[in-house]
Amino acid sequence: MSELLTGNSVLEADDRPFSDYELDSRCELSTESLSSSIRENVYENGRCYHQKSQGKYFLSSDETEQDLLDLTQNLMTMLRGGALYKVPLASYEDPPHVLDAGTGTGIWALDFGDLHPGSEVIGVDLAPIQPSWTYPNVKFECDDL
Repeated sequence: MSELLTGNSVLEADDRPFSDYELDSRCELSTESLSSSIRENVYENGRCYHQKSQGKYFLSSDETEQDLLDLTQNLMTMLRGGALYKVPLASYEDPPHVLDAGTGTGIWALDFGDLHPGSEVIGVDLAPIQPSWTYPNVKFECDDL
């Protein structure tokens, strides 16, 4: 247990594992946390590029590019009459597992997760540019597809 002194009292943080997965030191979850090297960037010509995607993805990963990705998603949704997708979901109200391959900023995965709370949505992308806050049913993974 860690201790933190605040004013006249001592606060104790509970460092015990809160899940069975954490008890097994050999078990690492793919969605746990990102290593610091995954967040490294390269700056060229005034733009920021994700270092791990160098030679694999030619577009930048800076805020300007993220705004463009979000604008493109909004445009595509408008072209579909406000629909996030056109696939008929006749057999499922909330499909159990949904993959957003090349999720980018994660806006589609978040919108789908909000619309379908019973679905488990996983967004995968090379660059970790997705928001840290997500719905409980939405997860983001950093991987090279």
